Amino acid sequence: DIQIGVQRGEWNLWNVNGGGYYSKNRLRVGGGILTNTTSGQPLGLPSTNRNDVDLKTYAISLAHQLGNKLTLATRAAFDRRDFNAQWFYTTSTADLSRETTSRNWLQTQARWQHNEHQMTDVQVATAYSTDYYVFNPAPTFVPSSHKMWFTNTQLNHIWQVKPTVKLAFGGQYDVRKIESNDRGNHETSHWGLYATA
Repeated sequence: DIQIGVQRGEWNLWNVNGGGYYSKNRLRVGGGILTNTTSGQPLGLPSTNRNDVDLKTYAISLAHQLGNKLTLATRAAFDRRDFNAQWFYTTSTADLSRETTSRNWLQTQARWQHNEHQMTDVQVATAYSTDYYVFNPAPTFVPSSHKMWFTNTQLNHIWQVKPTVKLAFGGQYDVRKIESNDRGNHETSHWGLYATA
């Protein structure tokens, strides 16, 4: 099953939105794309720039059931954005800014159905993003550059002890990190455990 939509607009605007899904036996695959590009409207004097944008997002997912108990699944998304940012953050006459960002995201899950009463799943999600901001292309201005990472791992177990009692317990661990030429390099992590009845 595939669907694609294309739209055309003023200022050389192109919008493309498409996706597809495939399923056979115990395999499921899906994906999609979304793009928006335009040369943009003129910003007006004294600027000679336009508010142009180039936005692209891609996504894909995959799931497969192995036997009657184990299911594996993964999803990924990729986002790219490049746009004129003049006067978006400031009203300075020196503002000739442009910004480029990216974000990559991946999530993986393994689920084990022990029996009709107990289930265990492990999830790992990670994201990597960048941000490159040029306030003014003149050599006297230094662009801002950031790289950021985030990873989260979770383990959960659910046990239906009897019709009126359900136990759930598990834990998680996450790590955050940034490398930046004006915010410095930092890293922090957290962990936690939980149990409910």
